Amino acid sequence: MISLPPLKRGDTFYIGCTSKDSTGEANDLSNIQIRSQIRSAATKKLIMDLPIVKLDQTEYPGQFSISADTNGWPIGTCLLDFELSLESVVISSDTIELQIVRDITV
Repeated sequence: MISLPPLKRGDTFYIGCTSKDSTGEANDLSNIQIRSQIRSAATKKLIMDLPIVKLDQTEYPGQFSISADTNGWPIGTCLLDFELSLESVVISSDTIELQIVRDITV
């Protein structure tokens, strides 16, 4: 499992990613569907489907990003992953752990 640094609730969650094949080359994501969800680690309850933005695959092959408002996210440990699919082939990333902590300045 991969762990990200803690994120304060209310801050914008942003992560940039690059999908690579087994040789380290970036995958062209033009025809690939990408999904991601964030869930509570304790209850497995869905917090939200994360919005995926694929960058221009000609200029930035394999690159995509997620940006989300965290105001409604629960304090505690959350889990997320990425699922890439093309026709009947589905590949999931490692699970990523993210601690959501209370913000002091509100």
